[in-house]
Amino acid sequence: MRFKDLKFENLVGVVINNISISYGEHEVRFTLADGRIFALFHGQECCEHVWVEDISGDLNNLLYTPVTLAEEVVGGCEDNNDTGGTQTWTFYRIATANGMVVIRWCGQSNGYYSERVTFAEVLPTLQ
Repeated sequence: MRFKDLKFENLVGVVINNISISYGEHEVRFTLADGRIFALFHGQECCEHVWVEDISGDLNNLLYTPVTLAEEVVGGCEDNNDTGGTQTWTFYRIATANGMVVIRWCGQSNGYYSERVTFAEVLPTLQ
């Protein structure tokens, strides 16, 4: 697959027709009314782990009506287990006129690997 990195705020004004969550793949996909697909994901590497920790709110509230808020908030701290590692929390807040959903990601690493969640458009594969 090919991706085009975007800012999460690019969701404002779009209409989402479907949301799929793959916990095993650590990915949330948004299929838009115009057919484009956007994804939140993390490419796993050695010595780190990033996953969807929690989803608050009803995902159905985000469907078939324009997104009014799309906000990313990132925070981090050192791990408390004396390994020198780090931990990052990333909150994605998405709202429409029908309600708000918060998708909370957690990332942990030895301090040398990225815990960043990527938001990108999934581009068609070249033939």
